[in-house]
Amino acid sequence: RVWLTSVTEQWAVIAVQGPRAREALAPLVRDIDLDALPHMAVRDGRLLDAPLRLFRVSFTGELGYEVNVPVNWAEAVFDVIMERARECGGGLYGTEAMHALRAEKGFVIVGQETDGTVTPYDAGLDWAVGKKKADFVGKRSLARPDMVVADRAQLVGLLTEDPAVVLEEGAQIVGEARPAGHGLDE
Repeated sequence: RVWLTSVTEQWAVIAVQGPRAREALAPLVRDIDLDALPHMAVRDGRLLDAPLRLFRVSFTGELGYEVNVPVNWAEAVFDVIMERARECGGGLYGTEAMHALRAEKGFVIVGQETDGTVTPYDAGLDWAVGKKKADFVGKRSLARPDMVVADRAQLVGLLTEDPAVVLEEGAQIVGEARPAGHGLDE
């Protein structure tokens, strides 16, 4: 017999992301060599006097860590990390910034950047397609005529010439501009 007990609500998670994330955390973390911690690894240690589970992960595409501490330590640990992040030129970021950074890095979430009509080729994920395999699930669908036309929509990152101009979410590049309200009945 096996019993499982979720302890998720007993841990607080603080994401520390960016090129200086290691520099920000290094003086705070004990018993973990941040330089030797590989991507997707987890180690137990201490931050302040708090028990720590440190995950070397990133949803932003930058160097990143997830700091997990018991919830009764969350506020104190957050305050110390925030002070240290500010000393390193960092600050808070929101989920929209995280999603934009993640998508720009090519960390695609199926169902967000994709739907049932998007192929791995459309999303820049052609590296994940087993081109040397004689057969695989979905191979026939990828070869259908509508899936290989040259003008299929592609997921790309866009930068404006003026950094102060922010494109609306979901903006698309089209071959020619059409006046608003242009429809089939006009």
